[in-house]
Amino acid sequence: MLKIKKQAQSIYAFKENGGEVLNFQKEQDCLKLFSGEEILCEINDEIISNRYFRINKVILSDEKICILCNDEAHSYLIISCMTRETFRYKLGEVQSILSL
Repeated sequence: MLKIKKQAQSIYAFKENGGEVLNFQKEQDCLKLFSGEEILCEINDEIISNRYFRINKVILSDEKICILCNDEAHSYLIISCMTRETFRYKLGEVQSILSL
């Protein structure tokens, strides 16, 4: 697991046919993910700004970025759609949604 620091860092993003290394940077309340110089997404969320926050895994598709992460108390799934908004779920909530 990688602890996010203020300077840019990188993480491997898994894809259906391999993957790529993405750079990420934390700025105040915002997490930015880059592919080279291109910003893939900018996520503003309270868990990024106020708590100890780790990225565990990133999964990348053509339409969305899924980030599995955690803070001191909970694990989260953040889904950032390339063309729409960003959604955040506690992993227990995701399991409940998927089982419906």
